[in-house]
Amino acid sequence: SGLALLGISSGTLLKKHEPIALLDRLRSVFPLSLCDVGGLPVQLLPTTLLKSASEVWLVTDQAIGSLVSLDQTMRELESRGLRDERLRLIVNRFDPNGGLADTQIAQRFNLPLLATLPDRSRVLRSNAGLGRLLTDAAPRDPYLKALLPLLQRLDRRLAAPTTTAPASPLARLANLLGR
Repeated sequence: SGLALLGISSGTLLKKHEPIALLDRLRSVFPLSLCDVGGLPVQLLPTTLLKSASEVWLVTDQAIGSLVSLDQTMRELESRGLRDERLRLIVNRFDPNGGLADTQIAQRFNLPLLATLPDRSRVLRSNAGLGRLLTDAAPRDPYLKALLPLLQRLDRRLAAPTTTAPASPLARLANLLGR
């Protein structure tokens, strides 16, 4: 697909100036750079890295531990002067019968809700166990449809979704990341 990945070993922290230099170099080569901090506490992220982001997507689920973690993250961002319009919320593994609604979570933290990804872990694991991508096995799966807002944020040139779209949202996201 042309997707390029760069990773660091688990537990390795970069010096405060290194992420910015690396990100600047990546931006000179690639039209889009995504930084997944993989659950690293926001206290360990360099402020300069967070300030250079054009968007910050915070991912949570309905579990109490996740919501407490999100609250701590929001407090830290606010104390560092980083709580602004770049922040967006993604509610992952959402179960409509599982407690707080996605909109309630967004309201509680005063964040715009970017996407709500349904709990499809069983389906995802099942397909992965069979060596299939969900895009191939079930291109109309609710999980793939829920990824569309993320894709549209990454590539605003995309037209509004239509029923005759040639590829699933996840396939288009993979193609976009490959550019």
